[in-house]
Amino acid sequence: KSSSRGGCRPSTGAPPTHGGRSAMKRNSIMRRPPTHELTPKSLGLDGLEVDPARIRQFAAEFALVDTRGEGRVSRAQMARFVGFGDESSPFVDVIMRWFDTRDTGHVELRDYVRTMLVLTCGDESHQLDLAFAAYDLDGNGHISHDEIARIVCAAREPLGRAA
Repeated sequence: KSSSRGGCRPSTGAPPTHGGRSAMKRNSIMRRPPTHELTPKSLGLDGLEVDPARIRQFAAEFALVDTRGEGRVSRAQMARFVGFGDESSPFVDVIMRWFDTRDTGHVELRDYVRTMLVLTCGDESHQLDLAFAAYDLDGNGHISHDEIARIVCAAREPLGRAA
């Protein structure tokens, strides 16, 4: 069944806002992400109906971060992309756990697209699995008081910088 959430509706075709139109145009001229290989089924999201334009949109966003065209981005690139200059932030740890699902130290195109599909189109079960994995810092299957405290402190960090 198709979800009624905005992330699963057909894309408007508007380019992503990260980096502005000129960066989008420059990157799309240089290379096109291999989105033909990315389907919900190939990403382990069987049964999720997504407009292919949505996948292309996420791939285009990824291309803005992947400035070298390597098909992967580093922790530092992800930190800058989400608005943190300092990649040592505990909040960047959470972002990396969401997107670096195979714990390789970088985010690949397929990981980025899969996570964005889960966040915007996934059912509650997929989203809960993703959230739990992000907050289970030691990967032991439990979220401890200390893990919650670290996440809360990390979430406060950007607020302290802005003040």
